[in-house]
Amino acid sequence: MPPGARASTYRNPNYLVAAPFALRVLTAIEGADYNHPTLAPVPYVGLQYVSIPEFQSLGETISQQLTAYIAGQKTLDEALADSQAAALRVARDGGYLR
Repeated sequence: MPPGARASTYRNPNYLVAAPFALRVLTAIEGADYNHPTLAPVPYVGLQYVSIPEFQSLGETISQQLTAYIAGQKTLDEALADSQAAALRVARDGGYLR
């Protein structure tokens, strides 16, 4: 994930001085293909945001799982397994799985 929020950040001369990697990130941003976001075909378009109604809720659920791991309430394996289960539930319930 690029550290800046907008492509214009990477064109700012002050940022270019402070972040020598900026031109490489800008090239990656400009070369991203919104309609083909992954190497293998997927049933969605978009780069970071998956354009399904459940995306925000799923993100919150996964964030809670990672927070539980950081707080020592779950192991990493548990948090990842629970996150995967939540994603599969969204995919199944939303009719996104083939």
